[in-house]
Amino acid sequence: MKEHLPLLFLVFVSLAFALLLAGMLSQGRIKEETEQPPGECAMGQIGSCMKGPCNGTQACVNGTWGRCMVKTVCTPGVREPCIRDYCASAYKICNECGTGYGPCIGMNGS
Repeated sequence: MKEHLPLLFLVFVSLAFALLLAGMLSQGRIKEETEQPPGECAMGQIGSCMKGPCNGTQACVNGTWGRCMVKTVCTPGVREPCIRDYCASAYKICNECGTGYGPCIGMNGS
């Protein structure tokens, strides 16, 4: 039994660390969406907000700010061809928020 005590202690410490880390990560997810304080808006008012690293907007309904909405135009990380003179000679990548594309890569030696 005494032989297993160091191993049990190591397992216990590892489990405690994993639970602590999981708790810290879940708190980060809760804070991911930054919204305006409740009750401080006029009906129909539009405010800016952050959803993770992305800029968004939220509307006031009955004196309370709604969810932060990010208008997306593409799927983050997806490559799309850059068309020039009816040819796809390069590609562009959708940004991490899905709100637009980066520059064309591979066109004119870039």
